[in-house]
Amino acid sequence: MMKRDKRVLKGVTGLLLAALAVCAGAVTAQAQNPLGYFPEGATAALYLPSIDFLEQKAAPVAEAAGFDAVGELTGMLGDLPAKLGVAPGAPLSEVFKAAGLDTSKPAALFLKKPGAGMDEYGALIPVASAEAAADKMKSIFDSDPAEYAEGDAKGFFNDTQKLGFAILADKVLLGSTTDMIKGMAARAAAPYQSPYETGAEIALVTSVTRLQDAGVFPATAPNGQPLASVYDYLKGIMGEVVLAAGEAQGESYVRLAMAAPSGAVTPPAEALKMHTLFPENSPVVLNLRNDAAFMQAVRPLIMASPQAAQVGMYISLISGMIGKEVGLALTGVNNGMPDGMLAMDVAKPESIKMLMGMAGAKDGPKEQINGADIYAFENIREGLSVFLATKETSVIATTNMDALKASLEKLDAGASATPVAQKTLDRGNNGFIAINGGKVSPEAAAALPLPATVDLSEVNAEVTLGGKGPWNELRVSVPGDMKGIAEWVSGAV
Repeated sequence: MMKRDKRVLKGVTGLLLAALAVCAGAVTAQAQNPLGYFPEGATAALYLPSIDFLEQKAAPVAEAAGFDAVGELTGMLGDLPAKLGVAPGAPLSEVFKAAGLDTSKPAALFLKKPGAGMDEYGALIPVASAEAAADKMKSIFDSDPAEYAEGDAKGFFNDTQKLGFAILADKVLLGSTTDMIKGMAARAAAPYQSPYETGAEIALVTSVTRLQDAGVFPATAPNGQPLASVYDYLKGIMGEVVLAAGEAQGESYVRLAMAAPSGAVTPPAEALKMHTLFPENSPVVLNLRNDAAFMQAVRPLIMASPQAAQVGMYISLISGMIGKEVGLALTGVNNGMPDGMLAMDVAKPESIKMLMGMAGAKDGPKEQINGADIYAFENIREGLSVFLATKETSVIATTNMDALKASLEKLDAGASATPVAQKTLDRGNNGFIAINGGKVSPEAAAALPLPATVDLSEVNAEVTLGGKGPWNELRVSVPGDMKGIAEWVSGAV
C-alpha cells in the first residue's frame, strides 16, 4: 500500500473525528437514504447497509475476491485506535463507535473520476454521539485546518492533506476536495432520486453514461473497432447500473441489475417453456430467452477479440435462426458419460433445414414419431449417438432415444412439470441455469471422472436473468449465508 494512501486514510479518519467534536447534539432526525447525497458529476457510489454489515457479512466476499477490506482499513489506521482508547486489533466497528459514529445505520462512499487530474472521493457516515470522543479530537490533525461553511453544512478543510468534512444535521460528509463536499451538501436541498431501492445488501451504483464520461470504457476494441455504437445501444436499454451482494431467503447472492433509462416498466414476459421438456431429475438445466437484437448490437465487441470472434460468428448466426428461447440440460449419466438434451424453437420452419445442414444431416429423417421427424447421428464416437427430432418449429436433440420420446410426449401434451424450483422460474423469467448435484445418484457420480474431493451432492447454485418493473438483473445465488457466495466468488476469481 502506498504511503500516500495511508496518509489519506489516516487524514480522513482524523478529520472525521475532528468533525465529531463540533457536532455534539447534532443528531436531530432520521438519516435519509445516503444515496440521496450522490453528488452531481460523480462516477459511482458504494452503498453500505451499515459498517456492521460490511464487517460481519460483506467482508468475506471481498476477501474471497482477494481484497481484505476490513484488514486493509484496520492496518492503515495506525495509532488512531490507541488515541481513541481502543485496544490494538479491535474490530473496525469498535474504532468507529469510539469515534462517535453509528455503525448500525446506512453509509455511502462516492467517487468522481474527472477527465483529467486526481480522482475525488467522498463519504457520508451517520453520527451516533460525538460527546464521548469530543476531548480526543484536537490531536488528530497534522496541522490546523481552515474552517468554512457551505449552506447549512459547516466544517473544515486541510489543503495540505487534501481532506475535509462538513457537518450536516446527523451526518458527517467527508471529501478529498471542497467540490466533492459541496456536491454532497447541495443534495440536502435537492436529493438525488435513485431508482435503486436500498436493502440489506452492499451495492455499487453507477451507469454506463457515468463510466463512459469518466473514461473507464475504451473508445475502441483491441483490433481498432470503434465501440461507440455498442455503448449507445447499452445506454438505450439501461440507465442506472447496480452491482450488489447480500442475503435473502436462506441464500446469498451477487447480482448485476440494470434499470430502464426512462423508468418504464417492462411488460411481463411470456413464461419460458423449454425446461418443461426435460426430465424432472435433470441435475443441470439451462433455459434462455433469445434476444437476436442484443446479439447483433454487441457483435462488434465479441468480434473484436480474436479468441471469441469465431465463436461469436456462430452465436450471432444461430441467434438469428432461433425463435424465442433455447434450453439445454444434463439429464443424467450413462456408462460414465453425461447424457444431455437440447430443446429450442426456430424463428421460421425453413430454418430447420439450415440447422440440419449445420448439424451434418445429409440424409433425410430416420423415422417419424407422432408427426415428428427423427434424425439419428449414430456412433459419433464409441458408445455415443445423438438423436434429433423436429416438429413444426420445435427442435429437440438428446443422446437417449427413450428420453427423446418422453420429451415429444410432453411437447404434444403441453406439460408444465419442471425440474427447477418455482422461485428460479420467478427470478429467472428471462433465463436461468439451475444446478443441483444432489440429483446425480452416488453410483453415477462415482463413474464420472471427477476429483475425489468433489462431492456433487453439495454442488447447488443458480444463475438467473430476470426482469421486474423497470429493472433487469443477472443474479448468482447459492444456499446459505454470504460465506457461500464468497466461496463462489473465490472460485470464479
